[in-house]
Formats: sequence, C-alpha cells, structure tokens
Amino acid sequence: MVRNYELLWIIPGSVSEGDGAASIERIKTLITARGGQALSAEFWARRTLAFAIKGNKEGAYFIARFSMDGKQVPDFERALLTEQTVIRHMLVKAEEVQPSEPKGETKEAAVAGSPSDRSS
Repeated sequence: MVRNYELLWIIPGSVSEGDGAASIERIKTLITARGGQALSAEFWARRTLAFAIKGNKEGAYFIARFSMDGKQVPDFERALLTEQTVIRHMLVKAEEVQPSEPKGETKEAAVAGSPSDRSS
C-alpha cells in the first residue's frame, strides 16, 4: 500500500550549499529507485546540535515529503544508513502531507512579538 512519509535528515553543518543540493538529489534518487514519488525536498535549517554527532557540532537539516509502498521502506532506511553524509535521520508516516513552515520568522517569534504580549 502506498503511503505518505516525511523524512528529516541531518548532514554536517560544515558542508557547502552544493553538497546540500547533492544530498537532496541523492535522497530523491533513493526514493525513486524504490518506486516512490518525491513530493518535495528542501533545506530546512542550519542549527547547533545539542550534542556532537560523529564529531559534528553543527548540522544542516533537510526535509523531504514523499509517497512509497510501505514494503519498500525498510530497504530505503537501510540505504539511508549507507549514505556517508547523513549523520542522523528520522522517517515518519504522514497522514497528510503538509506544507513546510515558511523560512524566516517562526510562529513562536511572531507570537512573542505580538501586541498582546506587551504591557502598557
């Protein structure tokens, strides 16, 4: 049965933009090679990690939304583990594919700056 999935993966923060774009293309290739359809894949954020992962203190986060037959998912995750640049990933089943947060100001920042938070 074909289901929708969201994949979040982290690569070392020291990589260039070109390496990030190459990572997106490799993930799309892994998806399509297993009969899936990549719906979207994009850079999400660059963050300092809470703890070092494989010697990396910063990470570049990427998110992909795709559909794939559930029987292909274990093979897809095994292939992710062999990707040299991916230092961590999380794959979840998505009920419905949602658009990503707009880049820039987050909802929390927008709410914190709202007039209702300010005292007179």
